[in-house]
Amino acid sequence: MFDLGMPKSVSGHAAHDISVSIERVFDFVAENFFENYPRWCPQVVEVIPLDSDVVHIGARARQTTLENGVQTTSTFEVSKLDPPSAFEISGISDHFRGVYKFSKKNSNETTIFFQFEFQEIDFAMRPFRKLIERALKEGAQATIQNIASLLEQHETESGAKRSSLS
Repeated sequence: MFDLGMPKSVSGHAAHDISVSIERVFDFVAENFFENYPRWCPQVVEVIPLDSDVVHIGARARQTTLENGVQTTSTFEVSKLDPPSAFEISGISDHFRGVYKFSKKNSNETTIFFQFEFQEIDFAMRPFRKLIERALKEGAQATIQNIASLLEQHETESGAKRSSLS
């Protein structure tokens, strides 16, 4: 009906440097996505792969989220898998996209970039666009921070085990 010249999509993004190799980061985030996703995204209650436990382009999964007491179920698919630099999921039942990008700073340091995007927001929600953007930005920052914490914790524990075996 009326477009009003406003973009229909809204997104938030964040980036963070982590002292972990790009291969290890990609393995944790992309290759083991179905297992690890609920670990860094606390509102995700459950992820059920629909065709295979193996992450590949076109792999589909159903997620159940719980946010502010509201439980939601949606289906998504892996839309990009480019080791070790990029991984993306796209909503099937809802129009969203989660983009993870990884860039190697040196052999043991990686920059993680994450963007979450609602590809379309309802006309009725457009007056709240700035609030939605802020919430998505805060969510992206929390996601990156959670991934970094989990990976750094694992690296510290692995290092402690290796040194105790010496």
